[in-house]
Amino acid sequence: MSGGMSGPPLEVIASWPAPNYVDPITRGPTAIIVGCVCLGVSMIVLPLRYYTRLRISKNFGADDILLGIGMIFVLAFTGLVFHAYLLGFWSRHLWDVPLPNLVLSIKHTMAAGLTYLIASTLVKLSFLFLYRRILDHTIWKHYNRVLTAIITFVILVPCFYFPLIIFQCRPIRAYWDITPTYEFYCLPRVFPDASLSIVSAILDFVVVMLPIPILWRMSLPLKQRVGMCCLFGAGLLICVVGSLRSYYLFFVLYHTWDATWYVMDVYITTMLEIYVGVICASIPALRPLAGKYWPQARRLLPSHTRDLSPLVSTSDRSGQASPKRSSHTQISDFELAGESKPVSRDGPLAENKAREGLRGGGTCAASFEKEPEFCTSAI
Repeated sequence: MSGGMSGPPLEVIASWPAPNYVDPITRGPTAIIVGCVCLGVSMIVLPLRYYTRLRISKNFGADDILLGIGMIFVLAFTGLVFHAYLLGFWSRHLWDVPLPNLVLSIKHTMAAGLTYLIASTLVKLSFLFLYRRILDHTIWKHYNRVLTAIITFVILVPCFYFPLIIFQCRPIRAYWDITPTYEFYCLPRVFPDASLSIVSAILDFVVVMLPIPILWRMSLPLKQRVGMCCLFGAGLLICVVGSLRSYYLFFVLYHTWDATWYVMDVYITTMLEIYVGVICASIPALRPLAGKYWPQARRLLPSHTRDLSPLVSTSDRSGQASPKRSSHTQISDFELAGESKPVSRDGPLAENKAREGLRGGGTCAASFEKEPEFCTSAI
């Protein structure tokens, strides 16, 4: 419940028990426990990601920068939740929250919404720039256009919702004033929280599923294709948690007046969503580390010295390979001599041609549809 927005009717307020500001019933430390566990796991995974990219694969990129900046806002969001819980903003029944604290609670709600918007956007962009890194040259000619369009849309979402959250009430202070005595106007409660929740959940699903069809069509053994799809498909957990968040948010917005009690479920699932996003975005980057210290991982996942290079090359309609090659697409001799060797039905001669093309800095000798064996995975 926001100040300038519609409050509970008088008959609902009359049904509430007497306020207890001294020793009220609270929700318990669930939010603190969840936040500390997620923070601890992230503080292990994220440094390992940076160690892998800087020391092993030596391929630090834009996705790492975006995730690092996003982690700052994730920490800020966690701090807001912890602060609100410790002060009793989001852990008591509404009638047990003193009026000054209720005003601060509403201000915390706006700050948390803005922080979540930035954090979730940066995590999504980290996923998308990771896809751009590893699937820069693909058999799908329009894939990069689709990827660019999705990146643009993800960037436009906070550009639209950030001012919408701040200026949803005019004047702005009407958002947290409990009983405004001046003329004001506030947007319906469906904007922006409910609509942002739906948009975010849809984008989570699109971002997670985007690379799966391409990964499945790569010229890898079935076991490795399944392993790669599972590796990237682990992000579906973000969609599950995001759906739970939307459910709790709609419950708070439309099915209860006791917002300060039930809103904690929203913020617990929000913390889970953004922390799971940070962890899932880091897991693919840890493959070189797993391949170095856990050789058995190579049976399920291709592991190379060069991290996250394109899986296949780009060919035009005439079947000619594109000479374009970015700085992160080089394939080392170790990769050519490793477990993911090019395999050809036509014998050693075709295999040697593929090796020569790769060593020479070129792309595959033919399109993926005609000779998929020539395209070596370096992911």
